[in-house]
Amino acid sequence: MNKIKVTNPNAVYHSIPETAYITGLAPSFLRNELKAGRIKHVMSGKKYLINLPALLAQLEGGTQDNEQ
Repeated sequence: MNKIKVTNPNAVYHSIPETAYITGLAPSFLRNELKAGRIKHVMSGKKYLINLPALLAQLEGGTQDNEQ
C-alpha cells in the first residue's frame, strides 16, 4: 500500500491523495465532486489542488454557494 506523505499539513491547497488521507474521503468521491464543481479548487496544469479549509467547512455543515 502506498504511504501518503503530506508535505505541509498547514497548507491551504492539497492534492487529491493528500485530501483523501486528511479527511478520510475516498479519492474517487473527491474526483467526482471536483468534476461536478461542488468542491472549491484550483488547477495546476492537469492537477487538482483542493482548498482544504473550504472543504472542511462544507463538510461541517457550512453553506454551499448554490444554496438559497
